[in-house]
Amino acid sequence: MEEIRYEDLLCVPFRKGGRSMDGMDCYGICIELCRRCGKTLPDFTTYNQITPENDSEKRAEFSDHVREIPSPRKHALVEYLNSDNEIHIGFMLDERMYIHATAGGVRVTPLFALKNPKFYEVIR
Repeated sequence: MEEIRYEDLLCVPFRKGGRSMDGMDCYGICIELCRRCGKTLPDFTTYNQITPENDSEKRAEFSDHVREIPSPRKHALVEYLNSDNEIHIGFMLDERMYIHATAGGVRVTPLFALKNPKFYEVIR
């Protein structure tokens, strides 16, 4: 599996619903890095699109593009609850480190800090 370039994303600020170099949210980072790997994620997790009424429908759409895997893998997605008890997602750079967008901007973080993460291989 070839290396992907991500260093240019480290200067991108956090912006809810952001999908450009002017600002990205956690899912925007995953969409961009999957694109760089030749994979596609549906862009449905902007903050205005998910409601309690359509959450299961949107989760099913996400599940059409990913397959849950038992352990971390390079270029997989990692999903977990953040300290505010909200779903957060990141992109695995290797089996130990992931990149994600937080209020402080885009950063690389070691995986060991997470409790009960789920991992997903992007299949499309």
